Amino acid sequence: MKAALGGVIDPNFSFSPSEIATFIMPEANKPHVPIVEAGRKAWELAAPIFYDRVAFARTMSERIHAGLHDQQRTATQGYWERDDRSIINSLVLESARIQGKRIDLSDAIMRRSRGVDGVNTGRGHDRKRSVVAPTLAEFQQIDRQLASSPPWKSAGHDWRCSICDRSKQQILRKSNKGRWTARIHELRDFEAETDLQNLFHRARHQTSHIVLRTHMPFLVCQDCRQIGTKATEFGATEDCFTSDDLRRLVGSPEPNAMHHLEQDAIRAAVERQSDWIAATGDYWAHRNRAIDLHSSVSFLISRGWPSTEARLHVLNDYMDHKGLDAGRCVSEFDWLIEEGKRLRE
Repeated sequence: MKAALGGVIDPNFSFSPSEIATFIMPEANKPHVPIVEAGRKAWELAAPIFYDRVAFARTMSERIHAGLHDQQRTATQGYWERDDRSIINSLVLESARIQGKRIDLSDAIMRRSRGVDGVNTGRGHDRKRSVVAPTLAEFQQIDRQLASSPPWKSAGHDWRCSICDRSKQQILRKSNKGRWTARIHELRDFEAETDLQNLFHRARHQTSHIVLRTHMPFLVCQDCRQIGTKATEFGATEDCFTSDDLRRLVGSPEPNAMHHLEQDAIRAAVERQSDWIAATGDYWAHRNRAIDLHSSVSFLISRGWPSTEARLHVLNDYMDHKGLDAGRCVSEFDWLIEEGKRLRE
């Protein structure tokens, strides 16, 4: 399929098994017949996520190259005498947020000085950063290079970041390697569920008292996206912050420069978001479950199964795994099929 699509598809992309299933026509004892248009659609659906992951990998590699993710050596365990040296050591460990480990004092001090406050916090902020603005020609060159990237393309010429309100030219900045870099990413806001039937069925799987109905994508620059990336270092997900949360955390954005992100503020915000984080996890779990069931029925129908038989086949498999009484299981299954249809649209 990648060969058939030629230059349309990124050469580093690989189709997943479920995506492959959407564009092959299997027949007994014959080679599969590939459906090129279906393959093109599968790529178009997967491309935004693929390019987002590529951008994330690029960001992480830049951070690693800059020494922002130094590997920490495994500490040895053992008895620790409470002499003056060990007391000083424990105070440094506590300051560095390293607990339950025995390491050398010099190593602890080094970790404290390099590993806790992060690249965008601490006294380094008091120094005036050297900001270089791109020329119009430099921006136009990058604009042409990113023209095929779905988020950049869909943003349009007059786009401004939903969080920091910077334009495409203003988010362009020099990377740690001295190269111009600019990326646009898709994040999500969520809408609360209000339908009583949906609330009834969702209650069985909820871990949060907040129930979310749908998500609305919005586009942000790579520097605003770093807030969510930083949150993942504290065990959260990128969905842990709403757009309003991000605006409160972004500080005072400057054109053509990285944001000054306060790590302690992000950590504290993550700690306050535990219920919201659970709610977004519940939402994605529900969404995936509903779409998978709807897709399973649709797939069988597309292969020539009568709709009633396709539904019964998937329902029987669902009942085998859920252990519900038949009445509750059929009711929940029918509801999930309708939810899957709604969430796919």
